Amino acid sequence: MAVATQKPLPLAKAGLTRETSYVYTPPSHRLLFRGSLSVPGSRLLLEGLTFTVSLKSSPAKLLENPLALALESMRGRTLALSGITRLDAVHLDRSTEVNLDIHPAASLTRLYFENQLCAEPITSEDGCTDVGVRVSIGSSGNEGPSDIVIYGKLADEPQSTSTPTSTSKQPTLPPLKLLVARILPTPPPRATRLPRPDDPSPRVPPLVSFGKKRQATADPVHDTPSHKRQKSARALTRKDSASAIEEDPMLSRARELMKPPAKSLERSNSLSLRRSVSIADEDVFKVPSVPVRKVAEKAPEKVPDIAKELEKANKATIKRATMDYLTAIGLTKDNPEFKDIFNFVYRGAEFAMRAQMKARAVDTRLVDKFIRAHADMYVKGTVPRAK
Repeated sequence: MAVATQKPLPLAKAGLTRETSYVYTPPSHRLLFRGSLSVPGSRLLLEGLTFTVSLKSSPAKLLENPLALALESMRGRTLALSGITRLDAVHLDRSTEVNLDIHPAASLTRLYFENQLCAEPITSEDGCTDVGVRVSIGSSGNEGPSDIVIYGKLADEPQSTSTPTSTSKQPTLPPLKLLVARILPTPPPRATRLPRPDDPSPRVPPLVSFGKKRQATADPVHDTPSHKRQKSARALTRKDSASAIEEDPMLSRARELMKPPAKSLERSNSLSLRRSVSIADEDVFKVPSVPVRKVAEKAPEKVPDIAKELEKANKATIKRATMDYLTAIGLTKDNPEFKDIFNFVYRGAEFAMRAQMKARAVDTRLVDKFIRAHADMYVKGTVPRAK
């Protein structure tokens, strides 16, 4: 005999409600701009750019940051590429760390920044690149105070706790973090030191002198009533003293004696006339003055050709794939026919992909397909077939 069991009632019929707790997690970064970068003189666009800033600082500081405000005001528009600039030739404002991220699908943008920032080794102490990509936020192609620079900095490597083994992989290069800084027309001002409690307080001279006032001693000769009346009757002024000096006969006689006679004046005039004539004669044979040296104008920075850079990167990709495939099938550089076979396979694959070399990044699957087809023709019988 089966025992009947009662089914449990649902929560709604039982008069119970399910409560869920939601914990709000504040965001760690703020999105400033997301868009593309236009190349002047070309229709190409470097897409997949995202500018963010860390929210460790207070929002009030972000409102006072001109770089963050300028990038947010450019939302929905396209930034303009101005060229390549050395970081030591400009003044940068690095007070706020603005990061730049590139979308993984934007292969053209990634190739451009790798060719510009990863071509030379980084030797600076702070781990930053020597050059940067200059971007104009204002009108296209015009350099001004609204320009920014995108440069690279070596990211801090996380310390690994695992012990190294003999089968471990080779150490890889540290990733390059892209940062953004604002170009300043003048060097940034130095931060003023705030006053400390142990600083001496400024001293102001007192308005009222301390101590006893000096008392004037009495003079029996000059303190008589008649002398005081004469002194107060008329005060001596500067004009009166000057007129009294001019009326002195001895001084007027001395001035007359100091004046040169008439003959000496005529002689001095004739000497000055001769001197002026001689100077005028000498001016005829004078060497003409050197023209004013003009300051050489700064040559405009050349904007890199994106098509050539893209073709160069695609050729390097095909060469690397050809070398890897020939090594995989056992054809090394020791083989006397390696050089000829490598050139035939590489040139054939490059010619087959000629329509994509200057337009976009080549498809690696098509590259492998063409390399396998050419290698099958020249090294027939040694190429492993895919099952």
